[in-house]
Amino acid sequence: MGVTKTEDIAALLQSGYRYAYSLVHDQYRAEDVLQEAWLAMLKANGEQSKPYLFTAIRSRFLNIYKKEKLAPLIPLDDITETRDASTEENDSYYVDQYDLEDGLSLLRVVERETLFLVVVEGYTAQEVADFTNQARGTILSLLHRAKKKVRKHLQNKNGQATA
Repeated sequence: MGVTKTEDIAALLQSGYRYAYSLVHDQYRAEDVLQEAWLAMLKANGEQSKPYLFTAIRSRFLNIYKKEKLAPLIPLDDITETRDASTEENDSYYVDQYDLEDGLSLLRVVERETLFLVVVEGYTAQEVADFTNQARGTILSLLHRAKKKVRKHLQNKNGQATA
């Protein structure tokens, strides 16, 4: 079942961008990976569907990952953001966002990918297992470990004792 409407293509590309961003953790690299995957899909006259696009994105990402041998491509410590007075009122939101990004950066790529596919994209563990060619139990383990690492990081940031 391919995508035909302009709105459907835009939604597919947005979903592909989110997936690429979850893998590379960089806006510009995510755009590059998505563009390369989309062009490859068009050249191959492939079906314009989410599974096909995600497979193309994952393939491009793995090529980049193997080539550069980088897990987190850009450390969050290198990213500096200036905030003006208008954002000061939402400080707690930004602290939580940065803490969450910090926690996500601690995850291995496979853990971050699994967490994204289940939590953001709404896939089941079995669908992720089929998509990534791994056992369902492996996906459940990766998901559990990823959630546990992020939870522990956030609890440590908030000064709470971890269980």
